Amino acid sequence: MRTILEEAAITKAPRGSIEQLTGDFYAGCVNEAEVDRLGVKPLQPLMTQIDQMKDRTDVEGLIGRLQGAVPDRARNRCGNGFLP
Repeated sequence: MRTILEEAAITKAPRGSIEQLTGDFYAGCVNEAEVDRLGVKPLQPLMTQIDQMKDRTDVEGLIGRLQGAVPDRARNRCGNGFLP
């Protein structure tokens, strides 16, 4: 498993492919220096959207957009939006 993840992290797979998504996810998890450098900056756009929510409709809309952010091929057999 580790070999597969490490290879995915260094392979130049097509943008949006499961290989690219998996590789980026793994690389982000193991590169603690980069995680520390970036801090919460990558989450700022999402935090701004959350701050702008005013009612249930806004919450439902954001949830729908977040669920749609994970390509169908990356969904596990349970159908949730998280990689297995």
